[in-house]
Amino acid sequence: MNYYYLSAAVLIALALFYWYARRFKGEEAHEPTSCATCSGESSSCYATCAMEAATKPTEYFDDEELDRFAGRKADQYSEEESEEFRYVLNTMQPAEVAAWCRSLTARGLEIPLQVREEVLMLMQE
Repeated sequence: MNYYYLSAAVLIALALFYWYARRFKGEEAHEPTSCATCSGESSSCYATCAMEAATKPTEYFDDEELDRFAGRKADQYSEEESEEFRYVLNTMQPAEVAAWCRSLTARGLEIPLQVREEVLMLMQE
């Protein structure tokens, strides 16, 4: 139990240090107000959303069947397996893609190389 408290304290300390460092340098940027609008381009936004995601239950996008690929490397998927990721990707709005990627990461899933370019294109829309 002490490990969890120590981990939480370290994460909070790192977040505060990062915020103070940016503010001191005069780089306080206008960040999105929610993680739903964070594209991952801003390191501050990405770090904040990653910490927020770590404290919440994992969000699923009707893709529970993909959990069987947990631990597999991005270059180890067959074309048929990649199609399962592509199918889920094609059912969502571009604004949902970043949250889906965070969900996959939290669940130990890597996006197949065959699908990554499409994911990046949708995130930039």
